[in-house]
Amino acid sequence: LENLLARAALQRPPDLRAFLAETLTEMKSQRKRPTMGVFTTEDLETMFDMWDELKVGTIPAAKVSQTLKAINCPPGREVQAVEDVVGDKQEVDKPTFMKIVRSELEKVFAPPQCQHHAGRHLVETQNNSD
Repeated sequence: LENLLARAALQRPPDLRAFLAETLTEMKSQRKRPTMGVFTTEDLETMFDMWDELKVGTIPAAKVSQTLKAINCPPGREVQAVEDVVGDKQEVDKPTFMKIVRSELEKVFAPPQCQHHAGRHLVETQNNSD
């Protein structure tokens, strides 16, 4: 729902009702596919280019972590996600930046896992221990 409202706010469609209906249909058809939410590939490229002020084609790995923090990556995950891909390298190129940020965005915007069975199991376990 937040993603839908954010898209509506960013795009400001003239016919909000039609936009919402179309977007919901699109989201439903792509439910199982990874998504970056409101972000596009062009947005990620722009983020990298903003960090690469000298246009050398690389940025400090710490800037990738800062980007992940800004997009609400879970605390601690922003550093681990970078280390998992680049190890101890100090610089990151655009394709690597894109890979890391895309992957983490897809995790942030992944649909919640069904907790129905886990919750029922927890209740059953608690009832059996009484």
